[in-house]
Amino acid sequence: MKSLFFLTFLTCFLHNNLISQQSTQIVTFFIKRYNGQIDLEKKIKDKLEKPGAITNAAIKRSLFPTYSRGILASYLGQICFSDRFGQIMFNYLTKKDVFTVVVTQSIKPVFMQGRTIHHWVLSESKDSKWYSFEKIQDPVNKQFYWNVTEKEIPANRALPLDAIIIFAQPEDIIVYTGKFPVPFENNIVLPDIYATKKINIPLSAIQFLKIRKYFAPVKKEYKFDQDKYQLMIS
Repeated sequence: MKSLFFLTFLTCFLHNNLISQQSTQIVTFFIKRYNGQIDLEKKIKDKLEKPGAITNAAIKRSLFPTYSRGILASYLGQICFSDRFGQIMFNYLTKKDVFTVVVTQSIKPVFMQGRTIHHWVLSESKDSKWYSFEKIQDPVNKQFYWNVTEKEIPANRALPLDAIIIFAQPEDIIVYTGKFPVPFENNIVLPDIYATKKINIPLSAIQFLKIRKYFAPVKKEYKFDQDKYQLMIS
């Protein structure tokens, strides 16, 4: 009994300590509206090679937002809605170069003792898809890229503690697999993800209400200097 109490206390302490750390980096990605087949790798490569292409794309996003808004995602106890541009961002807490992205409509907690959560599991494995986003350096040109692959769902349906979870039906979210260039950013920018027109955002929100109390919303603050400003995530 004493060892179980100690384990529960240690788990809570480590989890709270991790979440309370002030991160200087964020992990972010965009969910865009899917309108058909897209050669995503070529599209990103062309933008990186063409001067001003990324800036022009950002201006177009500001003037004509075409992204999916209101899609729920979570990461290490944080919850975020995609904004009007489809962007989702979290505090980068794990300091790892491998991310597990899970697309599912609903999850449920597995408790240790009382109301202490040990881990999360999928409600139904058939209504889920898993992906691995691994940052790898090319041994020849020394450039970094994301290697995106689809993963098999484990038999016990247990989710990794640091998984990024997108709350949606798997058939409504398009995740392209392959190799994609890593932007030269201080933050972690994952490749774009796409949502079909059939996505049911209100239904996902209703499903999430069952577990809402276990997550904390992402809070954005701006720090202004004379010639620049910094977005702080907490």
